[in-house]
Amino acid sequence: MKKYQRETPGMKMQGDSTVLKTVDLSVGYRSPIYVVSRGVNLELKKACLYCLIGPNGSGKSTLIRTLAGLLPPLEGYIFLGEKNLLSYKRQELACQVAVVFPEGKALSAMTAFEVAASGRSPHSGFLGRLMHTDKEIVWNALKIVGAESLAYRFYDRLSDGEKQKIWIAAALAQQTHLILLDEPAAFLDFPSRVELLHMLLELAHKQEKTILLSTHDVALALRLADQLIVAGFNKPFLLTSPEEAINSGIIPSYFDRSDMVYNSLIYDFEPEGRSLVPVEVRFEASEPLAWSLFMQRHGLRIAKENETPAMEITVKQGGKFVLNVCSKIYIFDGLNLLSQHLRHDEPTLLGPFFKI
Repeated sequence: MKKYQRETPGMKMQGDSTVLKTVDLSVGYRSPIYVVSRGVNLELKKACLYCLIGPNGSGKSTLIRTLAGLLPPLEGYIFLGEKNLLSYKRQELACQVAVVFPEGKALSAMTAFEVAASGRSPHSGFLGRLMHTDKEIVWNALKIVGAESLAYRFYDRLSDGEKQKIWIAAALAQQTHLILLDEPAAFLDFPSRVELLHMLLELAHKQEKTILLSTHDVALALRLADQLIVAGFNKPFLLTSPEEAINSGIIPSYFDRSDMVYNSLIYDFEPEGRSLVPVEVRFEASEPLAWSLFMQRHGLRIAKENETPAMEITVKQGGKFVLNVCSKIYIFDGLNLLSQHLRHDEPTLLGPFFKI
């Protein structure tokens, strides 16, 4: 295995927009040697949100810890700016890269402001005293993440979502170009996860930060990420756009679950072998909200051309729905009543067509 050298002439990055670049990087662990992934070639740009997705054990956390300088590369090179990552001293690196982990710890007696102020430690000298300008930077970071009102509350009394805001404020107070977050939404409810990713997207664009985060929420990453980095077992890390990831079939091939299939309509996985009933849908009114989810939840799909539909559904004005099954007509005043009928009555009429 090649030794990871500190100086490599002729491999400097081109262009001001590139913040971090890897060249033929291998990540993993030493003593004993265990390679998680080889040939990692990534280029992270300024003002961009990157979401790192992949199955458990595919190397997401290992990659983030390696890019943060917490794990030594096994092979290859990491360039931060125009310098090899290993040429940075620890304090110098802390002024360039901020890292947020889900298990971030703080003393129970610390206030939220004091935790956020820990981001100034690379700049505050040996004694760690905050100057007036340091305090202004911390207050501004809290303002940006919407956590000013939490400043004087004890950290251990905050919710998981509030704690994540404080750690992100600490990363902002660090004033780095690059922010790495390992599973920042791991303990958050769904609305808080959406809020967090929207906030990080806004930070990337408005503050011109390069932000890389790992997440298990594939659907949310596809909705909000500027770029995806996809990890898989015995596969190279792949940098791609969300659109290309969906259209090319990359996601199911990288997750490689024989018992699950990826449904690109809902951006999520569902059990293999579920039989969907072909239906014809006619809209005489605008399409109801979440109609595609309604179809999926009830085991329905749009009939293909020249395929005989098992039923017809007409969406009428005023929230009415007309269902035609084998020339039997049913009229429903609302989606809930149609749902109840499909779940409790229609399987007996459809026979072998209807399998949920």
